[in-house]
Formats: sequence, C-alpha cells, structure tokens
Amino acid sequence: MSDFDVHGRRAHWMIRGSNLDTPAPNSTLQWQALLVAWLVLGSMSCESEIRGQLVVSLETDMALPDQIDQLRLQVLVHGRTHHEQDYQLGGSANSVRLPATLTLLAGEDPALSVIVRVAGSKGGQFRTFREVTTTVPYGRLTHVRMPLQWLCDQTAEKVSSDPLSTAVRSTCDAGKSCVAGECVFSVVDSHGLPEFAARNVYGGGETPKDGKCFDTLPCMITGNAVEPDTDCSIELPQWNNLNVALRVPRSGICDDSGSVCFVPLDGNSLEGWLIDSEKRRIRLRKPVCDKLALGLISGVYVSTQCPTKTAADPPCGEWSSVTTKGEQPADSALARAPQVGLIAKLDPDTDGTVCCPLLSDDKGLYSCTCTSETQARVLHIDPSDGSKTLAFSVSPPAAREHERFAAALAKGDFFWAFDGMIERVDRDGSVSKILLQDADTYDDSPLLSDESGLTVLANRAKGGDAPVQVLHVTYDGSVKPLDTGGNHPVPQFAQSSDAVYVATDVDVQKTPTGSIDRTSTVVRIDKRTGARTQLVPDEHLATPRIEHGGYLGVQMGSNMLYALFETAAVQTGMTGMQVRGIDPSSRSAASPTVLYEVPIDPSHTRLIMLGLADNTPILARIEYATITNETGTVRSASIFAMPGAGEPPRILADLANDTPLQGIVGDERRIYVLSRGGALLGIARTGLP
Repeated sequence: MSDFDVHGRRAHWMIRGSNLDTPAPNSTLQWQALLVAWLVLGSMSCESEIRGQLVVSLETDMALPDQIDQLRLQVLVHGRTHHEQDYQLGGSANSVRLPATLTLLAGEDPALSVIVRVAGSKGGQFRTFREVTTTVPYGRLTHVRMPLQWLCDQTAEKVSSDPLSTAVRSTCDAGKSCVAGECVFSVVDSHGLPEFAARNVYGGGETPKDGKCFDTLPCMITGNAVEPDTDCSIELPQWNNLNVALRVPRSGICDDSGSVCFVPLDGNSLEGWLIDSEKRRIRLRKPVCDKLALGLISGVYVSTQCPTKTAADPPCGEWSSVTTKGEQPADSALARAPQVGLIAKLDPDTDGTVCCPLLSDDKGLYSCTCTSETQARVLHIDPSDGSKTLAFSVSPPAAREHERFAAALAKGDFFWAFDGMIERVDRDGSVSKILLQDADTYDDSPLLSDESGLTVLANRAKGGDAPVQVLHVTYDGSVKPLDTGGNHPVPQFAQSSDAVYVATDVDVQKTPTGSIDRTSTVVRIDKRTGARTQLVPDEHLATPRIEHGGYLGVQMGSNMLYALFETAAVQTGMTGMQVRGIDPSSRSAASPTVLYEVPIDPSHTRLIMLGLADNTPILARIEYATITNETGTVRSASIFAMPGAGEPPRILADLANDTPLQGIVGDERRIYVLSRGGALLGIARTGLP
C-alpha cells in the first residue's frame, strides 16, 4: 500500500519530523495509480496499521490534460508543510493517471491535525482547489474523496500578485474550499468518514485493472435536456438505469469535434444528485442551476441507457487509471443520438475572417473569408475530408465598414451584395455583371435566390423610398422594390416562387423614457404586384431596447411558415421566446400556433433561428457574459432542433466563445453549420427529431 508511480518506478516515502527519506527505486509496478504512504510524525511499523490509516482518493470529472494538466499535492502536519509537489496529469507515459490514492498513516498522537490540499491547474493557471483538515482515526482504515471538479472551476487563485509566486489558495472564505460548486468548511470529522474499500474508487475492482469506468459520451448523448424547477430538481424518470450529466461548452469530457461535452454527475451522492422518492424528483445541487441560469451550462441531461454512475465509477478516458469500459448503450440507441463532427476549421490567421454565409451546390460547400475590408476569398470545402481550396477572389470597389456581406450561388455563378450593390461573378472570379447599385442593402440581410432572381433587404433603392424594402432583382438586372410596411428592419425573411414573407415592425419612439411602442406582424408580399397580405394579427409591445420584442424572423417550410417571436419583458427581467407556426396561404390575419416556447434572460441570452432541416427549425441559444448596446462577449452557443410537442429539447452541438451564422445547408447525410470563428460542423440527419 505504499506504491507511488513516478515514471514507472515505485518508491516509499516517509516523514520523520521534517526530513523526507526516499529509498532506492524499484522497477516493479503493481498498477498505474498514485499511492503514497505517509507516516505522520512517527516511525513506520506494524503498529501503524493498528493505529489507523486515512486514504485520500484523487479523482476528476474533467478530461485530462485538456482542462487540467497539473495537480499540486500538499500535506501539512500540525501546520508544517511535510510534502508539496506538482504532478503532470493525462494519458502520457510520464503523467499520473486518476483516480489515484494517497494513504496517511497514524502517528503517535491520533489527535494531531493533518491538512491535505489538492489544486488543479492548466498551463500554469490554477483552476480548482480543495482542502481537507482532519485527523487519522485510531484503529480504522477510512476514506475521504478530494476530486478535481468542473463545478469548482475558477475557485483557485494565487496567494500573491508577484508573477514569480506559485502559492495557491481557495477563493472561498478562510477555512472553506469548494465542494461541488459551493464553499464549505474544510474541517472533516474523521470519526464520520466511511471505511475505505478499493472497489469504491476503482469502479468495483480491487485494482484499476479489475474495475470498470463510465463511458460518458455514448451514455449521455442518448439522453435529453430537462429543465430544473425553481428548487433545482427534475422529474424522476420511470427507469432503473438513470444518469444525469451537465452539457457544457468545450469543457468536461468532449468528443473529437469539441462540440459535444458532458460533465457526469454521481448518482446517490451529496456531491452529485439524490432521489426524493416521496416527491418523485431528482435533486441537484444549487450551483448547477446557478451556472445554468448564467449560461455556463448548456443543459441538464438525463439518460437511461447505461447503469447509474456513482462516485465509485470514474469516467473513461486516456487519463484514467481504470481503462475497461462499463456497459454501453445498444447500437440502436446510439444510431438515434445526434452525431456531430468538425468538418473543417477556417484559420483567421491564414484564411481570414468569415465574412459571408455558408453556401452549397453539387460540387460541395463554400464560404468567404476576408483578410481586409477590400478583399474576400471564396473557399471551396469538400465535406468528405474537410479540404479547403481557393475557388476565386473578389474585391469591392471601396472599403466597407463591416467585413460581412450577403452572398448566394445561383445559375452556376456567385452573387454578392456589398456597398449597395449586387454583383454577379463567374466561377473564374471575373465580374460578369453588376445587377444592382445605389441601394442601401443591410449587411446582415440574406441574399435569397430562385429561378426568377434574387431578393435582399434594403432601406433605399431607385424607384422606391419606403423605410424598409425587399428588393427583387432579376438575373438581367431589373429591380422591383417591394414595400414591407415597416420602419424597423427584420433581416431574416423567406420566399416562395411567387411571394416574399417578411416580419415587419412599426416603431414609435416614446418620450421622455425612451422606450419604444412596437407593432409587429408578418406579411406576404406578392413578387409581381407588390401587394401585401397580413398573415397574423398585430402584436403591440412596449420595449426598452430596439433589438428586443416582436417577430425576429421567418423561415419557409414545406407547408408552414415558421416565425421566431419574443414577448415583452416582464418584471422579473425574463422574456418568452416562441417558435410560431403560420399558414403562408392565408389571405387574412389568423392567430399563429405556438410550437415551442422557452423563457430567457435578455441581459445575457439570445435565441436565433438558423434555418430548417427536414422541415424542423434549427435554433441557437447564445450566451453572453454581458450584453451592452446589442453587443457582448460571447460565452457559448448551443445548437438544437426544435422539439416536438411534449418532447424535451436535444442539443446537437455547442460552441465555446463562438456563435453560428444564420443559414444552414445540407446534403443527404448531414446538415452543415458554420460559426463566425470558422468552425464548420456536420450534423448527421439520423440524429434529428
């Protein structure tokens, strides 16, 4: 019980007063785990086993070394540091694997206090800290867990501002450290500790090689997101195999794309979740719901495809000392689960910044990157292998304020809108025709195409002076301005062969408060005559900010128009986001059908509709640290398909510090989403609702 893995060697460490003795190395290794034997102010003998031992297990619910690459272990006896050392973590030959154990042996005085501190860091920056102050109980073999937990991320800080200082402490008040996201007292009464059993650390085995680990990704990707109640509890499913995990953006345990990540929670555990049998609820810790409200967690997931994970079952991974995987879902369940892959990554340093939407034709996928405000490269991306090639380059005649423009592929050519112009470009990059000029098109408007021509949103064009127009431009360059009837632009619109469908807002500024009275509706505009038909009744809202409230955009399905609607803010600061179904063939205003509704906090959350896949709206929930003047620092974005009636949502992919562009394309196998940061994701259609 005194084995310690150091580069494949076994050593015994003892403390006599303040001296540390290390015997000659032994090449024999029982198992790849951290097992240190400490003698607390005494001498090692058979008597020490009678006096008692305390086993500290070191565990994690994060991927190593992706989130934590170094562990600092410190042992203090009666206030004096007897051991302090950093250990590399991960799956390499020179790193320590978790779970592992540290064994403290009782000394002459059983009342002597022992402090154990464990801190995790990444790239030299400390992230987690946990401390236990206790004693080694007389005549017992006891166990205390000290995991590196995702819920305790960012709870460690340096003691000194001196850049050369490496001392670390908890961000909690003195005498406390983080446990599952909450600051709790570090003192633990050893008499209340459970008896140590190796099977409770190594997945049911007496050694790591005998146990089984919990395969997080396949077990949890088969689940669904659930919404906790105000008391941070969720409904108890009617199945025995029950697992709960946190869906988090690029943290925890992730797939190869980095867009599907989970933090598994231990079942029947005070640090994970507990069952309230009387109320038929699962109780979660409050920090889970706090982080969920802040957007640090994308969703709480429940799955019933694998045996329940407990604290005894470490998560599988290259970093784990337990390598045998436990029971996994059936192939049929995995086939129905969302599957996402990173097809390609556009590098801003070499490719430039993404500046147009994702496009497709029978030859593959396309997007645009800008290296300056006057240059744009159109890249061809092969979805089979992610390879990128330069199709051609285009340049506007003058610099633009924003490095973004609308674009479309039609009639075998490339069309783009910029600086009030629409230009037709041959596949060799030569300009074939300028279709539109001297029109104020919106930078964030899509450029839609069909057999008759192109449509784009503008606020001024020759032949029309309406505040907000849809311009229908034929391929020979004729322009028809269509008055939307609104004075506030809603860039996302849709079309059929004979009509354009637009959300219109009419805003009236109120004084002196500065709030806005908004009348919002959805109209059908005939492409040939320009006649408007109101499809839904007017919605009257009072909104303090111009970017909030009313209809935010529409998408055309096979027989239904899907509209995203935001209700007015209530006293709690929350608004309701709705996906509404509208009959596009209606010739009079009819009440829409609410298909999906979710509350959001507009101070840090946005909901956008990316597009349709298999006639299902694909949405993105974007979380910001703060939102000021319509902009903010992005924390994450979750892409999900609108759930059916009575069904929970299922997240398809997460983006960390990034947002998806509106507009999706697809082929027979996958739908594709492009982020502003250049991540091209492919989502299998088999996993869509």
